Amino acid sequence: MRRWLPHSLWFFAWAFWGSLGIGLYHELPRDLGQAFRKLPIGDCSLIAFVPDSKLAAFGRTTTDGNLQIVVFDAETGKSRETDLSAESNVLWMPNGNPLAARFHGIVFDVSTSKSPPSRGNALEVVDLRDGSRRTLFKGDVGALVVHTEHPWVALVELLGPTQREQRVLLLDFRSGSRLFEWPRTRVFPSGSLNLYEDSNCIAVPIQWTPGSATTDPTIRTEYWRLGETPVKVTWQEALGTRGNTDRPVAAKELPSPETASRPPTKSYEVWPFERLDWLRDWNMKTVSFRNSADGSLLCRVRLPGNERIGAADSAGTLLVNDDGSVYRLPPGANWDLLAVCQTILALPLVLTWLAVRWWRKRRLRLAGAAS
Repeated sequence: MRRWLPHSLWFFAWAFWGSLGIGLYHELPRDLGQAFRKLPIGDCSLIAFVPDSKLAAFGRTTTDGNLQIVVFDAETGKSRETDLSAESNVLWMPNGNPLAARFHGIVFDVSTSKSPPSRGNALEVVDLRDGSRRTLFKGDVGALVVHTEHPWVALVELLGPTQREQRVLLLDFRSGSRLFEWPRTRVFPSGSLNLYEDSNCIAVPIQWTPGSATTDPTIRTEYWRLGETPVKVTWQEALGTRGNTDRPVAAKELPSPETASRPPTKSYEVWPFERLDWLRDWNMKTVSFRNSADGSLLCRVRLPGNERIGAADSAGTLLVNDDGSVYRLPPGANWDLLAVCQTILALPLVLTWLAVRWWRKRRLRLAGAAS
């Protein structure tokens, strides 16, 4: 027992050291290395990676004011161009087309027809995977908001010849069904619709004139929980600041269809080494990519200089920067940094072993001298 106990303790100590090495292999920042492909993006800017694919969408404004989306296959470099109308500029708010491209692989376009019987505007859904189009809604659209988990889009329809009256609609852009509709009213401003994903509520600002018509109009916001029977709720319930037991639930909730895989979450990290004078020049600004489902770390990349990191595909295997450079994820391990860290972690064990060895030899010398 006295012989095997020390050996067991040493075994578990070095096993713990090895497990720390495995953790450091995944957690330590890595260098991107060399890009294996440079996409000819020209003056385009990165929009998003199309979900569940290796397609990266870039956008630019043409000389005639129209929008053009260029979709590249990040693996092969092949490209396809899709033209959008200038009227669709209003749909490129942060919670509009950019979210639709990133989470659903689509964008919305406004098509204009001057000849009957299809005279007027229509909202079309453009699939970035193959460039196909289909009409979702016929009418003038002032603004829209996209839900990132469900295939829902809330839009402001402009009514009348002067378009001063507006109406809010909630549509399923996959099936084309109308999920919710507000009556004809004044919505102001048209661009401040908001969808709260955690509570599945929508906020609609209403221009409202209390009392007589001579009173100056004010703005009030209504909050509704979405469902086959929508329910009006308070702002605390919409924002999730009250307990679930206080929230009214619709008679039958809207279905939750399967959606595309969510892209990895990206977060910029700055390590507080500037407090140490001798480490101020060491670049420790990193970007971590994490699985959107469980938050587990996919890889941590050292930020090159003051540059920003682009977008990663849903599988977390490709990274495209704003300049069109394509990298493999995860990059190769930083073996030099890993060796330094493992050496530092091994020092206590090595010093302990040396101390025990010295003590044993000293005890043997004392025992020999005594005999």
